Amino acid sequence: MESYPYPHLGLTFHIALFTSLSEPTALLQRLIHASTLPPTPEGEAARDAVNFAFIDAAMVTSKLVLLTAAYQACIAEWEGTMKTKTVHSEVLWCLSPGRNITDALRYFGLSGKSKSLLVLHICPTAAQDAAPDDPQLAANVEARMRDVIQGQLVPLDTLISVTDWPAIRKVYKLASDASLSQIQQSAASKEVKEKETNEMMDQTVVSIVAMKSVAA
Repeated sequence: MESYPYPHLGLTFHIALFTSLSEPTALLQRLIHASTLPPTPEGEAARDAVNFAFIDAAMVTSKLVLLTAAYQACIAEWEGTMKTKTVHSEVLWCLSPGRNITDALRYFGLSGKSKSLLVLHICPTAAQDAAPDDPQLAANVEARMRDVIQGQLVPLDTLISVTDWPAIRKVYKLASDASLSQIQQSAASKEVKEKETNEMMDQTVVSIVAMKSVAA
């Protein structure tokens, strides 16, 4: 897991990548069940246990894309302009190129077919003198993630290996992008073309996510 503090927000973004998911359907059912529980201590505890953004890793091109979406979600929460109920679900909406919340959940959220998962937790930055059991400490955030996810925690740098680039091209409607077409028409080798195409798609997706709040 990696943690990214934003001092001016007083928040830290904790991000982990899990692969080889064994029980995605069970996890999805757990999320749905927790959301339907009444506002009792038991219900709140069930919701706190899964208080993360669960994002299908195949639909994220880079760490920068996710950090950009998370930042945009926090700004929307601060401004009172969120399109969803929580900052974690807002991250999914920010990742989506469209304005339909259902589409955002369908394309970017956890599903029974998910094979890898990016798990994001946004919380206040832990104090320097925080107690060892402070839930905002990175080690405790990671422990809660491991308790919920049945999968293998791997370095974030391996995200590129699970990204579904054809799906990215389709969802973000990049098939006719002039810059990508120019790369494909170059005399470079197949491997170089693929690398440059993926890098260009990532840059384009970062821009789309960063500009969504303006367009919306």
